[in-house]
Amino acid sequence: MSEAPGHFEGQPCGCFVLGNEKDILLYVTHEKAAGSTDWKECSDVLHEAWGALATYVPADQIARVQVRRTKFKEVRVLPEE
Repeated sequence: MSEAPGHFEGQPCGCFVLGNEKDILLYVTHEKAAGSTDWKECSDVLHEAWGALATYVPADQIARVQVRRTKFKEVRVLPEE
């Protein structure tokens, strides 16, 4: 899951990319194991030396994509590692 993708505006590839082949490139901030209901925060999504870690998901691995957009409210700066 990419929580609040808008926080990645300004990163390479923007906040996410929907590909022509129905694939997606996004910054994964949380993940959960198959069969689990517990989400775990991913570390090192933004790394000072290495940059932003984007994850490619091919179309055949995607069951559903939900994108929720809101009006700009405030700028949230993610803590540096």
